[in-house]
Amino acid sequence: MKTALVLAGGGSRGAYQIGVWQALREMDIPIHIVTGTSVGALNGALIAQNSFDTALKVWETIDTKMVFDLKEKATLSEYAKEFFRRGGATADGLKNLLETCLDENTIRLSPVEFGLVTVKKKGLEPCQLYTDEIPHGKLNDYLLASASCYPAVKSHSIGGTEYIDGGYYDNMPVSLAKKRGADRLIVVNLESVGLVQTNIKELSNDKNTVYICPRYDLGNFLIFEKDTAKRNIRLGYLDTLKAFSFFDGTLFTFAKHEFSRLAKSKHVTLKKQKEFFQNRRLKGNLLDLSAYTAMEKFLQGSTTRPLTFPVMLETAAETAGSILELSPLTLYTFDSFHETLKHRVLSVMEEKNINEVYENFQKKKLSLKGNFLKQLDQKAVTIFLALLFSKTPEAIFRVAGLFPKESVAAFYLATFDLIPS
Repeated sequence: MKTALVLAGGGSRGAYQIGVWQALREMDIPIHIVTGTSVGALNGALIAQNSFDTALKVWETIDTKMVFDLKEKATLSEYAKEFFRRGGATADGLKNLLETCLDENTIRLSPVEFGLVTVKKKGLEPCQLYTDEIPHGKLNDYLLASASCYPAVKSHSIGGTEYIDGGYYDNMPVSLAKKRGADRLIVVNLESVGLVQTNIKELSNDKNTVYICPRYDLGNFLIFEKDTAKRNIRLGYLDTLKAFSFFDGTLFTFAKHEFSRLAKSKHVTLKKQKEFFQNRRLKGNLLDLSAYTAMEKFLQGSTTRPLTFPVMLETAAETAGSILELSPLTLYTFDSFHETLKHRVLSVMEEKNINEVYENFQKKKLSLKGNFLKQLDQKAVTIFLALLFSKTPEAIFRVAGLFPKESVAAFYLATFDLIPS
């Protein structure tokens, strides 16, 4: 079986692909073909050359001025100024990086077939080329051409012809990989600008494709910054291990089967709450059913998997973690995730004076029929509702229709006693 790694373009977001590569190396998954556009082509060349340590070092120390002739923390307006002043920023720094890090002969002799995409500026004619189709001595030129994100960056001239970023034709070159006989694909999408010639929905559902896509914003694709790059490397690493089922989770990363074990456990409160919901669904009034439906709809929209009880638990846990802004860079166990949630809840309660809000509610100075919940931010609403649900579970059916996401998170926090009494 021939496995191809397809790397999309996305500028500074390309650090994510180094994390993907790190995970693939640890899993000993062989790569026979690598295709890429723009930064995907640059990373692909490093993969074909088998220079992981070099790639990691570059990305962990990178800044904008190492790539383009702009200051370290250049803004979009400064790219615009360069376009109007000189037709775009120049990529002399990137050229120097390629000359330092890549060896054309090594890439040509690599057992990994390497292909890239660029586009002729005049007429937007696509050029999809493997190394054996690129003239000797010109590989770096075609890499620079593939990554010439015009108009932010100047076009690149090869033999008198101007070339621009391959994203003007295909930012995720799946067909180029299939051209060389790939029958298994690992596709890494960076959610950046550019045309894509492949139906992403069909691709993500293809049994012979592992589709990896970030769940978090990877940052401005034109701004290169080492701390952001390190974060994105970690995200790419964890997302890949999840894509290959080494870990569980979507927004966060959990040790395998944590929520399956939890669903099968004899956790008293969890069993009680499960029965509570089932009874309400079967015997409840229209308000109960409407609230239940709102939460169920939210849960279904938050996952592509069948909504089994373990998946419901995991999704609810991740909803709470997302609202409370837990770090997605950590590998969690059930216990460590709950401990982190507890600390975050305490911090937000102090910051938002939630106990005072709840006391005013108990004294009937505030009512769920009023608009006071809408005046709170999402964290405060969630923790207030968790306090309320921990003492009065049926209250969830009075607010879930308006606050399904916060209600799901709050009920999870209340069920597992993550709110101080």
